[in-house]
Amino acid sequence: MPRPTTRLAAALLLCTFVTGAVAAPMTYSFDAVADASSVFGPTGAAFIGTRAIGSFTYDTDLIVIGDEILAPPDLTIAIRVLGLDFTAVNDNDYSSFPQLGFVGGAPTFLDTILMAGVNGVDFGDPRLFSMRLDPDDPFVPGTGGVDLSTRLVIETVPVPSAMALFGLGLVALGRVRRRSQTT
Repeated sequence: MPRPTTRLAAALLLCTFVTGAVAAPMTYSFDAVADASSVFGPTGAAFIGTRAIGSFTYDTDLIVIGDEILAPPDLTIAIRVLGLDFTAVNDNDYSSFPQLGFVGGAPTFLDTILMAGVNGVDFGDPRLFSMRLDPDDPFVPGTGGVDLSTRLVIETVPVPSAMALFGLGLVALGRVRRRSQTT
């Protein structure tokens, strides 16, 4: 008759095997390119053609109804843009975002925003911009079975030097106005 420790070890081994078989992580990859309709702001045109490649992973066991929305920690992402790597913790609204939406059990959108200067995002580019994968453009299955493509949206924001000049202009306008009131 086997000793209790042998039974316990066999039970733990069986649990490990069953648990490993039940967990079903799914990874999708995407390749998004900014086109003329994807860029906004004064320097947006400079980012046409910018690519963002990446992937997201989730546990298929979490998709029960088929119309779920997953966010961290149930969703992990990896994005590479301008030669730099970003993860879910770099999302502008981490930990509520990024979000992956499903319809009928299939992923339909990835809502993530990377904003320069927020949550460790530094694009290493003299122009500042935010990048998001457009949740209004659903994923379109690609040729690789798990490859997805979507539209990359880039929003440019004023660089700090432009903001400083704007601030100096406001100060000068205030002084001129004060002088005109005293005379």
